[in-house]
Amino acid sequence: MLPASAGFFLRYIGLMRFLFVRMIATIASVFGAAALAADIPAPIGLDIRLVTAKSGADISPVSIDTAARSALREAVAEAEVTQAQLGPYDPTLSTIWLSLANRALTLGDQEQAAVLFQRAIHNLRLNEGLTSLTQMDALDSWIGNLRQRGDSDALNNILTYRYRLVGFGGEPWNGERVAYATDFLDQKLFELTQGSWINRERDILWLLDHLSNTTDSACFEPDSSIEWCRTLAKRYLAFLYLVEHRVDPFVQDQRDIYLPPPRALRDQSLTYRLEYEESRASREGTRLLKRLEELAEEDNEVSLLHADWQWMHKRNLDAIRRYQSIWEQAPELLKEAVPLPWGLGALQSSRVWNEERPSALLSFTVSEQGRPRNIVGVDADNRSEQRIRRALRQLKFRPAFADGVRIESQQTQRFELLDP
Repeated sequence: MLPASAGFFLRYIGLMRFLFVRMIATIASVFGAAALAADIPAPIGLDIRLVTAKSGADISPVSIDTAARSALREAVAEAEVTQAQLGPYDPTLSTIWLSLANRALTLGDQEQAAVLFQRAIHNLRLNEGLTSLTQMDALDSWIGNLRQRGDSDALNNILTYRYRLVGFGGEPWNGERVAYATDFLDQKLFELTQGSWINRERDILWLLDHLSNTTDSACFEPDSSIEWCRTLAKRYLAFLYLVEHRVDPFVQDQRDIYLPPPRALRDQSLTYRLEYEESRASREGTRLLKRLEELAEEDNEVSLLHADWQWMHKRNLDAIRRYQSIWEQAPELLKEAVPLPWGLGALQSSRVWNEERPSALLSFTVSEQGRPRNIVGVDADNRSEQRIRRALRQLKFRPAFADGVRIESQQTQRFELLDP
């Protein structure tokens, strides 16, 4: 029989073993997630994006005309009296509300314009039906208003409403449906580039399913159009890039490595479904790109999408072969290095464009491997420069070409933080 001190010693050894295993597992979880995230290049538009002529500072603020706004308020009051006399559903009111809404937009009164557009659309919906041209035009104006205000929740709701009016991705496709689908998908993609994915798994999986079904219906039917297919496929590819970059570290953070759930529960969990979707993202993108090439022979934009996909996934030999083929036909497309991938950095955001964001002007070299090197800040005393430089190092560029071969190239670009 062991003495009491031996029992204490055994318990002490057990405790130390447990703490050691837990410490190693924690370190592996932290550094493993970071390694996985670094293994897949960060998409441009996730942390930073290029500053373009449309970005805010180039938009002049609207001067406030006090007298004109006062006259607008009086006109709205008169319209409300007319509404009380005729009733809220009188068809003549929609014209009045639309006229006043556009007048409010001209004066820069975004909040008043939103209220008036809402009244006009409600009246049009009751009197002209769900898909009248007048209502769709009014919705377009209201959406533009919401973009300027930066009202993300309201913008998401109205884009979803308009998308539902035209079938929510259902066939048959036409130019209008594709345009409305594009606005809706761009907004959804932008939202998923912002903030954490915790408790958003259902939204992510829903969007993956919707994009898959939508692109299949637009691309894999006998009467598929290359224009419609390419437009929707570019959104799907942009989201697949984002999923590949973010899901692995997200799953590592969510998974309980000490007490794994039973197999039946694991297979049905949202986290494991996300992991499964991430594992097949590369194959799904390749399948879609091959279909695009079938629909559009000798299309340089499609060829670039496929070459960029291979380059981002480190299939360098195939990517270089594709780039060289493009260079032979259109060398101007490969004169400058371009941050990859297409899509997330070009999405129309719901933020106010003249909202100031931290930015930095950086000079750097893009290597033959598409990596930014020798990054130097041009701005003096810029507090955001260090964060932007770190984010820039995580990007991968399409390399510049000269005489059909990759070359180093020098760039000076201004980047802004998307989530300061």
